[in-house]
Amino acid sequence: MQDPQSIVLCSAISEVFLRRLAKQGYIRYTEGSEFVDTREDLIADGDPDGGGLKEMDEKLQKYFVLQIQALGMHC
Repeated sequence: MQDPQSIVLCSAISEVFLRRLAKQGYIRYTEGSEFVDTREDLIADGDPDGGGLKEMDEKLQKYFVLQIQALGMHC
């Protein structure tokens, strides 16, 4: 994992969006990481309550996917 202070962001708006979703409890995201966990990911991995993360509505989910794609990240 890269030091979050040493990388150049390909999209500052996307990075801020991910940080906000993490702070609000929708995703697990560590600054500088290329991976993001959603409630659905954690349920698929066997965690029945999805790590306590909130469920995204359809509109938020679509925007989230676009931002992940823009950053070239893995979900």
